[in-house]
Amino acid sequence: MSTLTSTFKLFLRDLQEPLIITKVKDSILASTQELVVTDSAQEEMIIKIKEGLKMLPALNYNVLRYILDHLKRVVENTHNRMNAQSIAVIFGQNFTPNKQVGSRDMKEMMIETERINKLFEFVLTHVQKILYD
Repeated sequence: MSTLTSTFKLFLRDLQEPLIITKVKDSILASTQELVVTDSAQEEMIIKIKEGLKMLPALNYNVLRYILDHLKRVVENTHNRMNAQSIAVIFGQNFTPNKQVGSRDMKEMMIETERINKLFEFVLTHVQKILYD
């Protein structure tokens, strides 16, 4: 299983353009930055993520939706030990553009990585509302 996962992550990283393009990633991160994921803020967060994902090219959106549907099924599988947080940590960074390490402050990169992981965990937990409602 780890070979398949590694191959899939490599495929995502090697795409000429990432599934979630830079302007969409930046827009979603900026619009959700101040939101703390509480019950009352969940609906606002879902709306902001939906709005951001609507900016994706149709092909990117459809492929991302297909992959997220699959990852959601993996999380829901009772024979699997992976939860949404684990899946987000493993895959989250592979959907967004990679910036060169030397061109960025390491602390800034770590903060962005954590935010992307939390965002993907939230998306995996709310796939139905974000992609279909």
